[in-house]
Amino acid sequence: MARSITPIDGVFDTDTGRLIGVIPPGTSRDVTYLPGFDTLAEAQSLGSAPWKRMEALCRFQGFCKSGSPFNISGSTLAATITVKHDVPAPFLGVRMLVENGAPNAQTVNELAVGVTETAAFTAGGGLTASQNMSAPVIGGVAYDAALATSGNLGYRRATFAASATYGLPAGNTARQYLLGDWVSISSVPRADGGIFPLFLMRQKPDVAGYNFLVSQAAMRTPTAANRGRIIQTSGGPADGISVPSGAYFLNTNYTDTYPIFRFATPVLSVWGCGDSIEQGNSTAMIADGYSTALSRACSDVMAATGIPVAYANLGANSQNAAYYWAQAKALLALGVPGPSVLVIGPASINDAGSTPTQTTIDNQVALAFDVIATAKQYSIGNIIWLPVLPNENLTNTASTFYDDKRKAINATLRAVAGDAGIQWLEVLPTLGDGASPERWVPAYKLDAFHPNEFAHETVRAPALAAALRRIVGA
Repeated sequence: MARSITPIDGVFDTDTGRLIGVIPPGTSRDVTYLPGFDTLAEAQSLGSAPWKRMEALCRFQGFCKSGSPFNISGSTLAATITVKHDVPAPFLGVRMLVENGAPNAQTVNELAVGVTETAAFTAGGGLTASQNMSAPVIGGVAYDAALATSGNLGYRRATFAASATYGLPAGNTARQYLLGDWVSISSVPRADGGIFPLFLMRQKPDVAGYNFLVSQAAMRTPTAANRGRIIQTSGGPADGISVPSGAYFLNTNYTDTYPIFRFATPVLSVWGCGDSIEQGNSTAMIADGYSTALSRACSDVMAATGIPVAYANLGANSQNAAYYWAQAKALLALGVPGPSVLVIGPASINDAGSTPTQTTIDNQVALAFDVIATAKQYSIGNIIWLPVLPNENLTNTASTFYDDKRKAINATLRAVAGDAGIQWLEVLPTLGDGASPERWVPAYKLDAFHPNEFAHETVRAPALAAALRRIVGA
């Protein structure tokens, strides 16, 4: 809930209740206006909006621009890639979000979608390992002889403005996105004892050269870290869409392609925007490279409440807040359904490296205000803000006082969050030692500016789960 208003904040006119702006502590008295809201009551209602969504993006990997798990050198291997992953609730339709963040253009790509009842990837039930891992299996039958034109007994071709192929310009300067057409295809109950429905997407990338991401074998089966949520990838013949049958084998490659589902029951849709801490792509930090703190929190909320939670990873390793926020806004502008909850770090340690300045703080505050205005524009009723965690490369010697600037932006954003009805993830008292300059508590430290997996599991995931449960009232 919003905190009490005091004159020193310079946020609201206490007579009229009108929002007039924020004056960051220790800065000039020039008012920075917060767009999008007219009154105190309107701003404070931000965190009380309905959370139920019938359409939601499910995205298991963030915005990969360079480095692991993104292979930027590209490939010309003629192959079809199948991705199988679970979905938080039964669904009735899907449309595909495809993207390109690589320096080469993508043309004549093809996609197909399907459903299956089994997470098996070995032979069994009268089916081959290839069929179990990559074919639509329903009622113990593998439907891989030909594409289906309706229903779910086989792969369905995904189209883009009614075209069977799609292309995207080079995306290294500006990341490129494209939305596919809706495909009416229904999920099926699991036949292997699993809880969540399974989705299949089959990718046939452009053999002239395509970039791919690398998955982890650890995600193929349920673990404590992934909370039973699986991602399996397999490779097969050059054209496994026109001719769906063929021999497939487990691999670790896939392209930047993610589903938007039309669910049969309401879900809590959660987007996580941040740097590498939110993307969780480093296997040194998250062993499987996918089970982020927010991913774990979403699964924990589902287990505790029975409410389906659709998680989308919008993290971006080695990128600043302006970059990952621009990508989130691009998806909203494209027509991707906005989430119930936006979890975001309005400021990142990558914004200025080891030498933040007052200009850095000014830009971070401006971005935070834009997050609030954009949330109103796209009816995103719930926001959770993340603090800038310790960076042991920030000094407090001589005239630099760089860590003080990190603390200043956290204090400013925390104050704004309190007035605007935004939840602030209060994890620093546990993860940091509170000194000047602040250091990581050793038990939670991976390196100078990243928490380790123990911190994600025992501190960040529980704090995020508690914040999400407050939103759904559970």
